Amino acid sequence: MQISVWSLLLLATPASANVRLVNGNKPCEGRVEVFYSGQWGTVCDDGWDLIDANVVCRELNCGIATGCPLSAAFGQGSGNIWLDDVGCTGTETSLHNCASASWGTHNCGHTEDAGVICGVLTLQAVLRVSIMVNADIDPNSPIIQQLVLDEVRNQIDKERKYHVRWRTSSKGQIFTEKE
Repeated sequence: MQISVWSLLLLATPASANVRLVNGNKPCEGRVEVFYSGQWGTVCDDGWDLIDANVVCRELNCGIATGCPLSAAFGQGSGNIWLDDVGCTGTETSLHNCASASWGTHNCGHTEDAGVICGVLTLQAVLRVSIMVNADIDPNSPIIQQLVLDEVRNQIDKERKYHVRWRTSSKGQIFTEKE
């Protein structure tokens, strides 16, 4: 007998106290702004890349970076340009922890404001599991299906990070005879 299960990782998008995205069409895209010394300011795009953008996306719980637009793609900011020459390694939990020129030190204008496009991280995997049952047990009964789903869920998702659900056959069955 076989079952198929797929898992999805769903992420929330709470705001960060130190970084925000402005002027995007979606919550997880926009011009990057950082909070420093009591004021919001922009980030210059000199050296800006997907590694830097990925740190921002992770900090904002927005999944992974799918783009790092340059040249004020989300409009020009105003006021302070707080960061320039950002060089994240990719392991940082906050843009504030990335290497950069000193705060407020830059050689750019707002025409070079950095942007980020994040894609909510969705993982999909198909897991095939074989089980053996006695001939007098219907593996497609709702009780047996729930018991097996609970066991699969417990084995692959101990921290409850994933949404696990059944994928059924066109006949509404989870289990089919092994050929």
